[in-house]
Amino acid sequence: PAYPMAKIKKINVFDVLKHNPEQFDFDMITLMNERKMPGGDYIVQDAGMNFEICQQGEIYMICQGSGAGYGDVLDRDPALIMKDIEEELLSPELAKEIYFVQFNNRNLVPDLDTTDKLRAEERKNRIARGIPYDKFVEQWIRAEPAAELPYMGSWGNDHSTLVVSPPGVERYIIEAGSSGVMFSNPKDRRIAELEKQLSILKEKQA
Repeated sequence: PAYPMAKIKKINVFDVLKHNPEQFDFDMITLMNERKMPGGDYIVQDAGMNFEICQQGEIYMICQGSGAGYGDVLDRDPALIMKDIEEELLSPELAKEIYFVQFNNRNLVPDLDTTDKLRAEERKNRIARGIPYDKFVEQWIRAEPAAELPYMGSWGNDHSTLVVSPPGVERYIIEAGSSGVMFSNPKDRRIAELEKQLSILKEKQA
């Protein structure tokens, strides 16, 4: 997925750390959800950001996802999964959903017999869900990106053209290397959106 950028504006984190360190947490999700620093503007946007002036102590955060991992999730050692939960790298709910592991929620002791049964059942379900590769390709491959998907790049096996759909602009196609692609300023897009809403309201009022 696209990486979001989170910002906390109109605060000075250096003052917070000096006088009220309990308000700060070195965790993007906690900072944005709990909003312990009063007076701040808590903003989330896509990671593509134009030039912007920031004041001392304002916070900008972006979190990059890890890789997809190696090997079959059904082969992962339950003890290592419990370690991930203890270190808060993984929630108990996702541990069960992804790894098909059963455990005691209070002490995180895995139930190995039940885990083996759950994993064996999931292997059978995988076979039932499977379809031939040719049929999968027929269902999956599309002539172009979905209309609602912001996209920029070549598509399929054709690398001579680029499909381009910057935010706020109708999708178009250019020759690869023929020109640059300019992204509009989010502030300008927001102004245009508000002006459009204002025009509609004026028409209704009239």
